Amino acid sequence: MKKYLVCLALFAFIGVLGCKEKGAVEKAGERVDEVIDNVKHGDAPLKEKGTLEKMGESIDDSVKRNP
Repeated sequence: MKKYLVCLALFAFIGVLGCKEKGAVEKAGERVDEVIDNVKHGDAPLKEKGTLEKMGESIDDSVKRNP
């Protein structure tokens, strides 16, 4: 039982530390999501976002996280 709790605590600790930086697969997935959103809105698939668009998305994300 004691080993089980130690392993559980270790996995939880590693999980918290491991989730801070985005990996290559997560970044690629986000880029695929952007391409799909661009196509849905009738824009070019690989459209580069401008500064104001990035800022607006950042604000949207902040509002979604803190209702």
